[in-house]
Amino acid sequence: MEPMTQNHWTRQRRNALVFLYLAFTFVGAMAGFTMGPLDEKVHPDFVLRTQLLTGCLLSLGFMWYCTADAKLAGKPLIQLAKLGIFLAWPVGVPIFLLWARGIKGLGLLLLHGFLLLLVGVLSVLVSAFLIYGYIP
Repeated sequence: MEPMTQNHWTRQRRNALVFLYLAFTFVGAMAGFTMGPLDEKVHPDFVLRTQLLTGCLLSLGFMWYCTADAKLAGKPLIQLAKLGIFLAWPVGVPIFLLWARGIKGLGLLLLHGFLLLLVGVLSVLVSAFLIYGYIP
């Protein structure tokens, strides 16, 4: 088995970011879909189940990103830290980025945080417009 290299962890971090952008697109699209009236063909628990699924996707994506970034920073995470990021990523990711990257981590947080929210909002608007013909 080949040892993990710097290039491997760089790819993992990039893949995690792509995964997070796709997950935020999915979250936004589902929010746009469920914005209007749902007909009888949709199961009553559909919204709850999709929110649970997307919450797990986001948690996994942020844990994946932090794990790869920690390896690149030379500060590998212990299992308990990974669990903390998975369970409480809105708090754990900023703490991790400030710990591992300092001020640069704050910049990464602000940049990708803004872009992830922008992707989510745009996908809400686009999916609501495509499904309902207007924004409810």
